[in-house]
Amino acid sequence: MTVCKIAVVGMSCLFPGASSTEAFWEVLKSGKDCREKALDSDFGFNVNSCYSEQPATNKIHCLKGGFIRDFHFNSEGYKLEPDFLEQLDDVFKWPLHVATDALIDAGLWKGCETLESAGVIMGNYAFPTRLSNKLALPIWYQKIREHLGQHLQMDLPALDEENELPNGYNRFVCGMPTSIVAQACGMK
Repeated sequence: MTVCKIAVVGMSCLFPGASSTEAFWEVLKSGKDCREKALDSDFGFNVNSCYSEQPATNKIHCLKGGFIRDFHFNSEGYKLEPDFLEQLDDVFKWPLHVATDALIDAGLWKGCETLESAGVIMGNYAFPTRLSNKLALPIWYQKIREHLGQHLQMDLPALDEENELPNGYNRFVCGMPTSIVAQACGMK
């Protein structure tokens, strides 16, 4: 068995109620519950429309969760264009922010050739996000409209698409954030 050497040289975090390792430690020491009621802005739709007090098919029965709020991302200073980074969902911006802070903590941010031979290992959910939902909704609605309209033998209204669609990268919420972090920070 081959063992690869891995060095943890910097630390950072971003959790509900804690945007730094120091703040996270204080939350842990105090025993504070940082869960909050879900807001429509957390998911990009009316969360109450999916809620049921009792477990039911296609419904959620808990509106309380750990949500990162009041997060501000600075898209400047990366090896990817700021305009591109601004178009990405928070599921991309959160790990990029954390990776940057960890590299700053390690003294490796900016001008360090070591990063060219470094990599990123990250785990994340393949969970629908606010912007991935906005990309998928028109596709789902079109198919449902076609099939339901045929079944009911009537024309159903088209989806009102007054907003422009988000950047297509937002549909890759599973592996792409890791690649974006590596590219933006100058890693391979």
